Amino acid sequence: MNAFLRHTLLLTMLLSAAFSMSAQKVTNVTPRQEGNTIVIDYTLSKDALKVELFVSTNGGRTYEAVNSASGDVGYNVTKGKKTIRWNVLNERESFVYDNVVFKITATPKQEEARRTETKWHSPLSTATKKAKKPAQLPQFNEHSGFFGINIGYSSYDFATYGLSFGQLKKWGWMLRLNLGGISEESETRFNMALTADVARMLFSSRVGSLYIYAGLGLGYESYKGDYTGIVYDEHGYISATGTEVDDHIGLAFDFGLLYKVGRVEISAGAISINGSYWTADFSIGYCF
Repeated sequence: MNAFLRHTLLLTMLLSAAFSMSAQKVTNVTPRQEGNTIVIDYTLSKDALKVELFVSTNGGRTYEAVNSASGDVGYNVTKGKKTIRWNVLNERESFVYDNVVFKITATPKQEEARRTETKWHSPLSTATKKAKKPAQLPQFNEHSGFFGINIGYSSYDFATYGLSFGQLKKWGWMLRLNLGGISEESETRFNMALTADVARMLFSSRVGSLYIYAGLGLGYESYKGDYTGIVYDEHGYISATGTEVDDHIGLAFDFGLLYKVGRVEISAGAISINGSYWTADFSIGYCF
């Protein structure tokens, strides 16, 4: 699996196969995805003293408890249709493995020493590779790298162009380069901004993910223009011409919003160099 993908979050629909080890039964196990959360519906045949959720990332050889699960889990769970919710990002920065197994244990009241287990495997597990794969839910944040083209318009009335690339997970980073200028008969302007940005996910859904970003970097401004002035001497008013040149390096600052859906990223923001001018900046890119 691509190294990029191994550090992103993958929530897939899991196969369910329930069996009983005692009179206590856990049946009708139906996992699904809601945003960043794994939701597991199940039916409990009798009141349970305790219900626990475990996860294995090595095909069931070892398990660890899911401590942040909520809903119908823990002590004194009554019988009937139940739901467990696990927000994966509360515990882990990433969750993508080839051999994921979840396990529910239900300890019946009056029979604390005996347990009922329900296991299910991801479609990528060894036990199910030869079987027909079920429909998968959309993958969350699968394509985390991106490359984009920037187009902007300066408050000095000229267009800017540039490139951006980076990586987006729960947190992300970007490098952005923007260039622009204008050359006319009487003046020439050129501006450049190179910034390093930090991005933070605001929310994620089945449709896409919204980020806010901001960054600092190097800015360069160049101006050269001809001027005509009026001076007064002993002979009266006369005109005088000259050339004004202004080149300096300073601080570039940018911020904005970025929306990522599938393999497409779209962003809108603003860039300033030394706070002396602003550029409205837009970007569209490809995620890989």
